[in-house]
Amino acid sequence: VKGFKVTPYYQRMAKFRLKALQASPEAAKVFLKDNQVPPLGYVIKQPDLANTLSLLAEKGHNGFYRGIVSQKLVGGVRSAGGIWQDKYLHTYQVKTRKPIIGDYRGYKITSAPPPSSGGVAIMTMLNILNGYEIASYQPLRRTHVTVEAMRRAYRDRARFLGDSDFVKVPVQSLTSQAYGYGLRKGINIRKATPSSSLGNVTDTSGGNHTTHF
Repeated sequence: VKGFKVTPYYQRMAKFRLKALQASPEAAKVFLKDNQVPPLGYVIKQPDLANTLSLLAEKGHNGFYRGIVSQKLVGGVRSAGGIWQDKYLHTYQVKTRKPIIGDYRGYKITSAPPPSSGGVAIMTMLNILNGYEIASYQPLRRTHVTVEAMRRAYRDRARFLGDSDFVKVPVQSLTSQAYGYGLRKGINIRKATPSSSLGNVTDTSGGNHTTHF
């Protein structure tokens, strides 16, 4: 494992997340030096990651969802108070879903479908912005209409988006040009929309980060 050298960018990111890294002895051992941000040129090595990728290359699905990697994952979660069981990984199956496909000024947009919210949110934003000649706008106005489009898309993200195995997600409606037109009509080109007028959304105070597996 050759690793990689610490750069100024790495130092900024490690400093930003220093407390979180220090809270995990295993993470600190890999990504910090003496529990602090490493100096420039310090080599970060991740042998466990390299071994995992090697097992995936050699054994495919079973290299991750069974065997030593699976055992370590379940053991780590359970030692931290979690409820994972071997069967959760052994029975896991990948589901293939149709992507979100849309058009923005002649460009074909292809993005991730639910349970990811990104594809729907992006198309909602672009459908709103499609009605503005934002390339000709001054920076302040361009930022204003972009932020207003994002606010409405993320309002809908909190209200409608989820795992379509468990909730009904109105993908076609949210990504339609007509819906984007309707949202655009509610934007005042000269004034920010009061958040109170955008409607209530589900309480999202349960956490302040996203976990990706």
